[in-house]
Amino acid sequence: MKKVVITGITGQDGIFLTNTIIKNQKDYMIFGISRNKNNKVFYNKLKSLNTNDFSRVKIDNVDLLNKDNVQDYLEHISPNYIYNLAGPSSVYKSFQNPEKVSLQINGIFDNLSNYIIRAKNSPNFFQASSSEMFGDNGKDYQDENGIFIPISPYAISKLEVHNKINDLRKKYNLKVISGIMFNHESELRSDEYLIMKIIKYAKNIASQKRKLTIGSLDYVRDWSFAGDIANCIYFLNEKNINEDFVIGSGQGRKISDILDLVFNEVNKDWKDFVEIDESLLRKGDPKIIISKPTKLISFLDWKPKLNFESLILRCFNLSN
Repeated sequence: MKKVVITGITGQDGIFLTNTIIKNQKDYMIFGISRNKNNKVFYNKLKSLNTNDFSRVKIDNVDLLNKDNVQDYLEHISPNYIYNLAGPSSVYKSFQNPEKVSLQINGIFDNLSNYIIRAKNSPNFFQASSSEMFGDNGKDYQDENGIFIPISPYAISKLEVHNKINDLRKKYNLKVISGIMFNHESELRSDEYLIMKIIKYAKNIASQKRKLTIGSLDYVRDWSFAGDIANCIYFLNEKNINEDFVIGSGQGRKISDILDLVFNEVNKDWKDFVEIDESLLRKGDPKIIISKPTKLISFLDWKPKLNFESLILRCFNLSN
């Protein structure tokens, strides 16, 4: 039986990845690392994806910032695959405590990479990198050769790890993937994220006392379904490679497109309920950022199964 370690397993990506592995492999044991003590919510969300086989999933509470704890844990399991999905995910919150964000993102990776360097049988390793690393580099479409101009503590830390991966490749023959992921959403997101924020407002529109505040209507982003992205990173990590991949749909849509679709579901005109506050925008954020996944498509023959419209409707229909 092969063994998989997923850090941050109780997050959106971890849940979809677990679902993907269970449905594609009958002889894989999944070991999840989570900061949460109570994982009942995780299993409930996994069940919502029509997965009821929890016998091959074990969740442990491990301090990923403790080098010895990480080393002992991984040596005990001796995984064939590691997916590093742990760490902060909020760009906005990273400005509030940049030192903590840097420590978490870099510290977790350093402890995991220390193991894979020393392991007798080095596992396939996937690192969740971010399109935030590109910043506003003057190009609308981004591929693996794009220039990185990170502006947030989150993006800066992600780029530091991305560069460490390139250094590891030069020094060791490691199977390490840096997956530069663009926006990917689902009904499992909280309303801190834009799509779910809009959906929550629209679903409770009768009780809303204030207008919905949005930073821009015209910003264009590459939104994909998190389940499709999980499938992609699973198949990549099965390939025994050490390369970078831009992971996204290759299609850009405006924020106003989200509003059109969501408010149409409640038979309202969003223009009556939305106000623009440009102070919500981060200085240096690109107005347009879209993936150019040519390499990914060529390598995996992959593309998202859910298009943008289907993603928004799924989030609307399945959200609480």
